[in-house]
Amino acid sequence: SKMNVETGHMIIYDCPSEVEHKSLNDKDDNFDDYKDGNKKHFNKTLDEARLMPMDGWHESYMALKERLRPWKEEVFLPNLKSSETIYESACGEGMNLLLTTEVLNEAGIHNITIYG
Repeated sequence: SKMNVETGHMIIYDCPSEVEHKSLNDKDDNFDDYKDGNKKHFNKTLDEARLMPMDGWHESYMALKERLRPWKEEVFLPNLKSSETIYESACGEGMNLLLTTEVLNEAGIHNITIYG
C-alpha cells in the first residue's frame, strides 16, 4: 500500500507477481502478453508508469485518462456512490481500474472496492 500525498488517501493494492495456476480458458497461453507486458512496469514509480503507454491503447496513462474522463463521469457518477464496488471482467494490467478510481476520487467518490 501507498499513501497518496496529494490527496491524503491511502491507496491499497496487492498485485501477484507470479500466477500460481493457468486460467481454465488459457488454452493457448493467450495471457502471456500480460505477463510480458507487466515487466515494463517493474521498478517504476506510479508517476513514471503514468507517462508510459497503457495496455494496448498506445498512449500514456495521463492522455488516456483525460480522453476517457467525460465518458467515465457520464457512466459512473450517476450510478456509483462512495464505498461501493466495481468489477471489471477484462482488467488487463489494471491500469484502467486505477484510472477509473482516480477519476471517481477527483469527483468526490471515495473508498471504492475494485476487482477483476
